[in-house]
Amino acid sequence: WASHMGARMAASAGFPRHASSGDAVAVLRLLLRAASYSPDEFAMLRLQLLLERGEVRFRAVYRPSGELRVLYPKSARDATFLTEHFGSHRVLVVETKYGDEIAPPRELAVGELRYELVCSKVRNGKREPTAWHYVATSGGGLPRIELASELQRVGDFAAVERTSKLAARLELLCSRVPTAKRMRADLFHVVPDISPAGALGAAMADGCGFA
Repeated sequence: WASHMGARMAASAGFPRHASSGDAVAVLRLLLRAASYSPDEFAMLRLQLLLERGEVRFRAVYRPSGELRVLYPKSARDATFLTEHFGSHRVLVVETKYGDEIAPPRELAVGELRYELVCSKVRNGKREPTAWHYVATSGGGLPRIELASELQRVGDFAAVERTSKLAARLELLCSRVPTAKRMRADLFHVVPDISPAGALGAAMADGCGFA
């Protein structure tokens, strides 16, 4: 199903949506200010260059007290379906420490930016933090987007009948994807489901790979 979603994303207008100079730099400045960082000119130029390449990851930590602490941006070449579709400048990954019972809210505000939660993903290994993936829907000069409509367009969530598959499909949006070769619509071919007859609803047998 990941290839199916990749085909939908590749066929969508403007894919991939990496930083459009002005908007992305405005987001960068807002999040640096929220993190109480004032990089020198060289560091700022480096961050802007990484941003143009889609290689900046914005991060934050959510504490049980309700405090959201924005961290210094991370340089990374790995990407997710979210960063590939929406652009890395719109995605904020919020971590909660292992054992913390309080989840961050569905909507977050960081200065002028407004974020909506897409999904959470527990990282590999015990006692690892949970990563909550948010997308900026408005503020900071960004064109407003309707997150539910965007996700439906690329994920076809209305067609999912089983809640376990719905959760798995949302989590897949946060999975890493290769960036060595940019995806295009002509690189994909959607084929019919080849599940055995009568297997509908059976775990691991109805075309998604998720129980």
